[in-house]
Amino acid sequence: MIRKIYDMLIKNQREIKNQIYNTANYLKQEIQEKIKEYWNNYTPNTQLGQLEFVAVDGGSFSKAMRIGIIYAVGAESVIGDKGGVKPLGEDGRIGIFKPGNDAQERISLLMEALELLLALKDGKLGDYVLMDGSLNKKIGKKVDIQKFSKDELNLVENVDIDSIINLKDEEKMKDLLTLTNQLLISKIIEEYDGKVLWISKTSRSRDLFDTDYPDITVFELFTEETGFSNPIVKNIASEKVSNYDKVEILKNMEYSTFYARLDKGKRVIRIDITGRIDENIAKDIIDSISGISVKGYPFPLLKAHIDVRFSKSDREKIIRMIGSRLYKNIEWWPTQFD
Repeated sequence: MIRKIYDMLIKNQREIKNQIYNTANYLKQEIQEKIKEYWNNYTPNTQLGQLEFVAVDGGSFSKAMRIGIIYAVGAESVIGDKGGVKPLGEDGRIGIFKPGNDAQERISLLMEALELLLALKDGKLGDYVLMDGSLNKKIGKKVDIQKFSKDELNLVENVDIDSIINLKDEEKMKDLLTLTNQLLISKIIEEYDGKVLWISKTSRSRDLFDTDYPDITVFELFTEETGFSNPIVKNIASEKVSNYDKVEILKNMEYSTFYARLDKGKRVIRIDITGRIDENIAKDIIDSISGISVKGYPFPLLKAHIDVRFSKSDREKIIRMIGSRLYKNIEWWPTQFD
């Protein structure tokens, strides 16, 4: 089959290239003026005083087996400046979820909880806290707390992650993790408001241009210089936030978002920060993080990302180790472990 695809590509290569060119040319004509309206070329001032950045990221690995979903999640915090980066803290969990609904979502929520815990603990050590991902996405969705008992809500209040992930009710586990993450985000905002930057490498938001393409893609296609977009103010929709008094701060909370390129010709990133900011504050942020960026991305955040990534050999070793332990304790043997 693949040979047929190659034959079709050779035959239609010129036509496909023309389609790409025509689409790009159409987009450029349609939105060129809008880009000038929203985008500001700006050369960052990287000669600021020595600032320190705490960065947090997480990684996960999961594999569906006959016995359930094997998962491993980890998170790391690092601190860095122009002189280098060093680790601060780390956390992780490994286990098996029984086959069921939303296993991957629960694994992601668990990873985010570990990230947020480290940010809350270590954020005080830096001038800025760098978090991977968008603020709005981290908040998740509204949870009906009426279905929780007082003891279950205490698990959230005490951030008792181990007890939550050992619950037999999978739906309740997922919702308690979601509520826990909203609580942790609330605490982080209350503790470090104005110094937490939520940084995204990708974004689906279409707030600025009336096209089928995300704003971040448009800026990457039709700008090249360092600079930033005009900040826009958004609100966390109240319907996303649970009716839980300890996360009330999140309801309709204002936050600013803008796009930035820190190095000429490199990728555009999206930055979220709580509250209202203007162009001058956006410039201050760009000046600050440009000094510790490599190829247009903050190096402390990149270092944390690399450290928490599960390599192919890591994944294979985890499966072998768990498999060998299971083999000693059960009579039957899933073919995946052979």
